Amino acid sequence: MRLLELIVAATCAIGGQALAFPEVRAKVVFLRGNELFSANADGTGLQQLTHDGIPKSNPTWSPRGDKIAYLVAQDQTPDSSSRGEIIIITASGQPVSLVPVLAREPDGTIVGGLRFIEGIGWSDEMNVFATGSANPYVAECRVMDGGSGRVITSYFGTGFSACPTRGEIAYFDRTNSQLSLFVNNKALPISKTLFTTESVPTSIEWSATCDRLALAVKNGAKVNFVVLREGSIESRNEQSKDNWTLAQWRNTFLVRSFDRVLIYDAGKRAFRAAPEEGHALDLQRNERNAIVQKLGGHAPHWWSPRQ
Repeated sequence: MRLLELIVAATCAIGGQALAFPEVRAKVVFLRGNELFSANADGTGLQQLTHDGIPKSNPTWSPRGDKIAYLVAQDQTPDSSSRGEIIIITASGQPVSLVPVLAREPDGTIVGGLRFIEGIGWSDEMNVFATGSANPYVAECRVMDGGSGRVITSYFGTGFSACPTRGEIAYFDRTNSQLSLFVNNKALPISKTLFTTESVPTSIEWSATCDRLALAVKNGAKVNFVVLREGSIESRNEQSKDNWTLAQWRNTFLVRSFDRVLIYDAGKRAFRAAPEEGHALDLQRNERNAIVQKLGGHAPHWWSPRQ
């Protein structure tokens, strides 16, 4: 049976309607007004997690799905020394910790880097990060202890992508006109083979189990999709159009344009046409959007077990 037939055959019900893409054990956290709510993937089990009325953003599940981090902006915090605060709660809404993203130290020393917070996430099961512009050309990814709030390290570059199961963050950086790929402050030697002085990076994605890293890089009118394993090139695919996007799908990668979808086949170490997987991804996206809309939410973040 083909993939799409399997998906359509395994339906479940929500509000009297069949879901074409049931997700076992998946769940979602989202905002409704200023408060956080969570629910099962089919919309059941709705639970309000916060009750303070403070505006929030960026709710994000931890890798194991047992905690949630969210951002309270600078203008909503009583601490003028921070760019904002990352609040960590349990999956049931119990407070865990408050992590300030400092603009200056208690002694008044200005903390360089982040001018404002654009995103947050988990660097591993215990620690969180904040990303944002440091200047018009470079961003900072600041990793902080999820308990004490202590700054662990900072990375400077663009395109940050975290692998929480390994505690690794990949990103691009350009020094002396040479574009390089970094993982945790270490430039990969393969960078000189991957990039030219004309290369423009667009995205980085880890596979779900973090054993592979996929890159999308523009070179003139073409886009190169490169899959790395243990720092070495496993596959390379070049497309002539520049309107392709890269995304994680299950434990592999999808690249798509407005009329084509390719999936990475790790066994063959190559991309292949994947219209069914593309349709399945559209089904999942549409059904997830419908569930959040029915629950009156926005800014959702979904969690499901690693596959």
